[in-house]
Amino acid sequence: GFVGGAIAGELWRRGHRVIVLSHRGEEARGPLPDDVEIRKADASTDSGLVEALQGVDALVIALAFPNSPIEAPRKGRTFQQVDAQGTEHLVAAARVAGVGRLVYMSGAGAAPDAPRHWFRAKWQAEEAVRGSGRTIVVTVLPSGEPSMQWRRAARAAYLPAGRWVRSPS
Repeated sequence: GFVGGAIAGELWRRGHRVIVLSHRGEEARGPLPDDVEIRKADASTDSGLVEALQGVDALVIALAFPNSPIEAPRKGRTFQQVDAQGTEHLVAAARVAGVGRLVYMSGAGAAPDAPRHWFRAKWQAEEAVRGSGRTIVVTVLPSGEPSMQWRRAARAAYLPAGRWVRSPS
């Protein structure tokens, strides 16, 4: 996706070994360099996620679905199914695979009683990350120009870990 792809590209540019998980497999490569490894995995199910996370020491979770924010419930493309439940699946798989650090891309307004269902789904995803027992960082992307969002997201991977961080909106 847009944000995840930008984060992967920035981490690669900084010299990190990057592994991208995508339900689209190699189709998700876009402009990413050939030495970025693409592993086919679908966060909407827990099938194959543990295997896909083998050898990963940090996981950045920036889930999205096609045509977001327009949901397609019959296709399983809702904030609840993709963002909340997909994050829960990834967190559970990360625990089993021994991933030590999670970074979750949240949104300004995430709360258990938020008036918008997509913010309630983001809160549910945050709760899964908070309860993971992993070193965690949560960054909140403000609404606004997308290129500013991905720059902020890429920097999030370098926030000091060891405590709960919720970036200002």
